[in-house]
Amino acid sequence: MKTATLLVLLNVGLVSSLSILLPTNETDVKCHKHAEFNKCGSSCPLTCEDVVKGNPPKLCPTLCKPDCQCKKGYAIGKNGRCVKESHCKKRGLKNLNLLTDPRDANEKKVKCPKHSEFRNCSDLCPPTCEDKKICHSLRCGLPKCQCKFGYGLGGAEYKECVKCNKTEDKKTKQ
Repeated sequence: MKTATLLVLLNVGLVSSLSILLPTNETDVKCHKHAEFNKCGSSCPLTCEDVVKGNPPKLCPTLCKPDCQCKKGYAIGKNGRCVKESHCKKRGLKNLNLLTDPRDANEKKVKCPKHSEFRNCSDLCPPTCEDKKICHSLRCGLPKCQCKFGYGLGGAEYKECVKCNKTEDKKTKQ
């Protein structure tokens, strides 16, 4: 009984100390067009890839993440901005980004772009060098090419894997 009470108190203490570090007020955050601040946003937001492929909602941890989220009817496009879901469908799979492979991809058939590798169980929230968001999904994404460790989506319209700058990483950890 004492152990359970202690764990609850530790959890409450951890949550309240984390909330001090994160923006929780709309006035603290300026969101892009078609996005709005959400005090308890998803850590796995809807993307154009989800819309085009008809992916079911992602299984994400129950974790409130104060952040800008796309408004209803919008999804994150290849440039990281919110676009209408109908725009995603109009563009189709071939225009999502160069790291998207066909559903029937086979490791031996696929030639991945520079600094990327084929993964049978892809990450549903691929990292970018600028965006250190933590997104843990309990399921695998479709087999496809993704950036190797130490690389993130970057370059023109986030279409290529680029080496993440280590000095930026050190600044964000301090």
